Amino acid sequence: MSTVLVPIDGSESAERAIAYALAELDPTTEILLLHVIPPMRIYGEVAVYVGEAQAHQIAEAHSHEVLDPILARVRDTGRPSRSLLIEGDVAETIARVAKDQQCKSIVMGTRGLGAIASLVMGSVAMKVVHLVEVPVTLIK
Repeated sequence: MSTVLVPIDGSESAERAIAYALAELDPTTEILLLHVIPPMRIYGEVAVYVGEAQAHQIAEAHSHEVLDPILARVRDTGRPSRSLLIEGDVAETIARVAKDQQCKSIVMGTRGLGAIASLVMGSVAMKVVHLVEVPVTLIK
């Protein structure tokens, strides 16, 4: 069975990516949903008030709020699926999971920053394209 990685971040573009995957991929293709929890340094301000362990729990709970409804939706189609929650740099984690899980491709949304914003700030999607050796389908 082949596996396609679909990173999920709660955005509208991620919703469009999962809709595309469900509509366009072979029904026997496994969908691996991935939600990447940004490194805890991003939650540093929260950790000052609630402690690092609780800040991590808050981040993980939020991740489940994002990921679990989509996983249920995919499973309701009868399609093979599973999910992962991993903390780390988003683009690097997506690339590592794609390789480690031997995914045949990645389907992911883009935030639609526009040419100038992407040039200045970079784009997770573009970083993933450069880091992986498998095809990447970008959904705007």
